[in-house]
Amino acid sequence: MDIASLLKALGDDSRLRLIHLLTKGSFNVQELTQTLSLSQSTVSHHLKILEQAGLVSHRKEGSFAFYTVAQANPESFEGQLLDLTTQAVTRSANLHEQLEADNTAIEKIFVGRRDKARKYFDTVARDWSSIRSEAQGKADYLPHLTKSIPTEGSLLELGCGSGMLLKKLLPRSGETIGVDYSEAMIQEARQNLGNLAEAVDIRLGYLEHLPLGDDTIDCALACMVFHHIAEPQEAMKDIHRVLRPNGSLVIVDLVEHNNELMRERYADLWLGFNTDLFSNWIHQSGFEKPNLEVLGEEKDVFVLTTTKREG
Repeated sequence: MDIASLLKALGDDSRLRLIHLLTKGSFNVQELTQTLSLSQSTVSHHLKILEQAGLVSHRKEGSFAFYTVAQANPESFEGQLLDLTTQAVTRSANLHEQLEADNTAIEKIFVGRRDKARKYFDTVARDWSSIRSEAQGKADYLPHLTKSIPTEGSLLELGCGSGMLLKKLLPRSGETIGVDYSEAMIQEARQNLGNLAEAVDIRLGYLEHLPLGDDTIDCALACMVFHHIAEPQEAMKDIHRVLRPNGSLVIVDLVEHNNELMRERYADLWLGFNTDLFSNWIHQSGFEKPNLEVLGEEKDVFVLTTTKREG
């Protein structure tokens, strides 16, 4: 793509607003239409121009297409131009009011995503121990977790749910913390842990805004939780914040699939993840290049391990 074509693609206020929004996460056309108060055909037209220019990319999520800013090499011309553009748009005086309104509208999208997942888990908390085996793939990932999770040092489980995994990891000599956004799930976890509950500090909070201080955790674990997170990349950044330098991160989740029923039955926000894309997100969030292994005969589950980069 030549310079003139790239600049032409950016020569429209609506497209600049789209670029601004897509730096905040992945959104489908319906969500962008709702946020920008533009028609679906207009939003689709602008997205097509930006994608043809190599500034925006999309991925299929079942029947939806989710758009985000293209992953360009920061040293490339496109990467530098995109970085300069996003900085300029944020500082633009003539777009300031529109961008503020867009930020407010997109936050409502995130709140809606979170509420959908939270309400589901509040409803199924008492039955989650039996439901979870249906919703979390067929591969046996527990042996990989037990060898990856240290018995010493502070451990944080993100989305601890009903506490069944924590129960299998206890006892530990280090501090153990669980965070979940469903009060009903937290109550269920305390009951399931029984006498072991005293050994776990369970806290209510969203995973994009963890109720923890900076550089306080030695190891973070997210098991089958990322496909329920409204802002996966924001969660990665906040996990990075709370981990100590060289602290470890272990993630287990579903490989991308097209089973739309998972949205209806289990309130999944994402139909698994493309493992290459997910690894790139992790690396861009300040972690070392991750090690990722796909498990099971059906290759439906992945285990990712990495550490927080120093500096």
